[in-house]
Amino acid sequence: MAVLDLIRQTLSTKIAKLVLCILLGVCVCFLFLSSENKQLVSKHSPNMLNNLMFKSTNNNLQQLFPSATCPIGVQLLKHDYPAISACTEGYSALERSHIDSSKMESQRVVIHKPYLTRNDSLLIEVGGYTGADAERFIAHGIRPHYIMLEPVPMFFNQLIDKFKNDPRFIIYNFGLGREDKVLTIPIQTDATSLFRQNIPRGKGTTDIKIRKSTVFFDEVGVAKKNVDLLHINCEGCEFELLEELIVTGYIRYFNHIQFQFHMHLPQIKQEACRYCQIMQLLTRTHTPMFQYRHTWQAWKKIEL
Repeated sequence: MAVLDLIRQTLSTKIAKLVLCILLGVCVCFLFLSSENKQLVSKHSPNMLNNLMFKSTNNNLQQLFPSATCPIGVQLLKHDYPAISACTEGYSALERSHIDSSKMESQRVVIHKPYLTRNDSLLIEVGGYTGADAERFIAHGIRPHYIMLEPVPMFFNQLIDKFKNDPRFIIYNFGLGREDKVLTIPIQTDATSLFRQNIPRGKGTTDIKIRKSTVFFDEVGVAKKNVDLLHINCEGCEFELLEELIVTGYIRYFNHIQFQFHMHLPQIKQEACRYCQIMQLLTRTHTPMFQYRHTWQAWKKIEL
């Protein structure tokens, strides 16, 4: 019995020590993890708090300025909301503003002459149509390297025939957008139909190709050498194209941008808000050269 009692006592002692070691180990792990968590929270809590505050402020501003809310993937700053809202509220008055058409048509060509007469200057035109704008530049002695995009087959063929003997021209038979796609338009019409209605494929229609803009601009090499002028006249695609360039940051690769907005196209949703948001976001990288707000306007990079 004495031997058994001794064995029991020995086992009890060992078990007690083992339990004690386990408890001590658990306590050490708990303290270590607690310390790590405190450091983690201490390290990241300012950013977490700032993000929460930004989201809260952003939500409040969206409620305060609902007409300024048409998100495209760019965070608006506090001062953006009232500016976009004021622009949206005055949007309907844009068409009633007076325009000196002859001055505008001259200005949108000659204003670019100082930097488009270099031997290495580059102009990209989205929406070449029949080449009328290119001919205006040439008539004023402006002959840059010219990349022209025209998705409508009939107009593309006219451009090829018109500029086939000019080595400075490269002409592509596609348009640009947010993604690769094929659109259907009526034969023998201009690109305005793309944003005016949905057209079923069939007799009297043709398919046109749209390429993802950033992929095309990568192929051109805009990141290595900025484009002197991006000229956009694509009958409604300017909304999607400008938004995509702003969201992706590619907007910074264009020293000058000239475009014409087209209004009241049924397939352009939230037109006023999107127009005003583009205007506001452009001010982050560019400054206006001239603005006929519901027709032509040109912007140049802030640092130029």
